[in-house]
Amino acid sequence: MENIWVLLISFVILLEAIAILLVANEDILYEPEEKIKKIIFIIFIPIIGAIIELRKLDKFARYTVDENGNEIMTYAFWDYYITSHTNTHSFGEYNDGGSGD
Repeated sequence: MENIWVLLISFVILLEAIAILLVANEDILYEPEEKIKKIIFIIFIPIIGAIIELRKLDKFARYTVDENGNEIMTYAFWDYYITSHTNTHSFGEYNDGGSGD
């Protein structure tokens, strides 16, 4: 039974450390003041804070491998800030002729 507690505590510490390191290393998404606030949030709300921040980072920033085998960070802001991904309407569909009758 003691081994389960040790594993659980080590998992929480590992999750916290990974979240803090990823937030601290993120230069594009967060300002320095914002990083400090997020790290404090992760520390004071242990599991939930780490999960929230890791999901936010995963939503926008992904590691990919280039043709040389190097890991590079790519950002996908456009997937979340564009209101319409496909525009299937033509201008003719919205033309009412301006008659007003």
